[in-house]
Amino acid sequence: MIENTSVLDVDFAAESGHYLDNSAKVSNVLKNSNLQQKELSRSIAKFLYNSGHEKYGDRLSSCGQEWLPFSDTAGHQIWGLKACGLPFCPTCGKPGSSLNQKRSNRVKDILLGFPCIGHFVFTLPKEVSASLPGSDKINRLYKLVWEILRDWLNAEAAVIVLHFCGDKKDDLHLHFDCSFPVLHTNGDCWYPPRVLDMARAQWTAGINAVFKTFYLDSVGHYNFVNTLAQEHHLIKYVTRSTMSAEKFVELSEAEKNYCLVQGKKKIIRYYGEFVGKKKIKFLAKYKVDVERTPGDLISRRICPICNEKMKLAKDKESGKVKRAFLDDIPLTQLERYDGHTFVDKQIMAFLRSQEANKPKPPGSLLEAICQQETLDIIEKAKNEVLDETCEETFEETLLAKW
Repeated sequence: MIENTSVLDVDFAAESGHYLDNSAKVSNVLKNSNLQQKELSRSIAKFLYNSGHEKYGDRLSSCGQEWLPFSDTAGHQIWGLKACGLPFCPTCGKPGSSLNQKRSNRVKDILLGFPCIGHFVFTLPKEVSASLPGSDKINRLYKLVWEILRDWLNAEAAVIVLHFCGDKKDDLHLHFDCSFPVLHTNGDCWYPPRVLDMARAQWTAGINAVFKTFYLDSVGHYNFVNTLAQEHHLIKYVTRSTMSAEKFVELSEAEKNYCLVQGKKKIIRYYGEFVGKKKIKFLAKYKVDVERTPGDLISRRICPICNEKMKLAKDKESGKVKRAFLDDIPLTQLERYDGHTFVDKQIMAFLRSQEANKPKPPGSLLEAICQQETLDIIEKAKNEVLDETCEETFEETLLAKW
């Protein structure tokens, strides 16, 4: 199966400012969800300790217990939740988590700002994934995927990410998620079906060569994005964890250990002109500088007022990084930005003023009506689901109401 579409099968709406989300009562649904997360965390930690992964178990068990302060020379503050950063953590494995933000920020520095980004997913047959291919075969597949992009799609550079599970599958289903600038299609992001068929044929032949199989066909899917909002969403999508807690607990013990071993390696890899000294010249030639969003700045610990990189605050006597539990941080001087970040009131006021000054005139009467209906839907959803510790739940509920 192969498709050639202009967008992903996901929503590409631009992110709203988290700082506009004033919290209210937490619904029983969200309370139950938090209990489920704790049960998931305990279940996964138990497996980690019993299977010899004590360090992972310790990290998971301590995730979200402490907060770290960051500050700049002007005295502005950001407090960030000390997360474990494990993709199978019930918190860190969620879309929009600090782990997802950290990964996506790195890829945004490379990909964000090209006129068009192609997106091709190469999927391994389920039986091949079940064989738990070793690192040598995985490395050969990375190289094979890059050669296909280069030879058939004229890609000069690419970011290739190994995903462990699919969106709609609970079992292990390895696939390679590839994003690359589309530069040689005369301004069009489409590729002829014949070219995509040949790319998939080479992928099938490569699978047969690596695994000594005799498949006649394999799954490939191509689409593209060509607006800034779509690029933001695509990068966040491809850098999310596909080994979430809910999926991890459903894997067999052998599959869990396999994911732990492969997850230690670099799953996000760069090829072609994105490697080494060539990268700077290539980006300068084709990439457009894009202004960072408030979300990008905050997640990078950059003060949006001063545009200065913040540093971890350290104790003057011991020289150690200051850490605090939630009850010990100065909440009266801070406001919650998202589920894992607090900012000081001056930063929050600045962000609100920036949001308020954005020009948003409707282009027509119909657009004005639709805009008001959208605001009504958002307000209603916020009153029902406002849990500032779980951005993803709010987004999912909002999408469900559409």
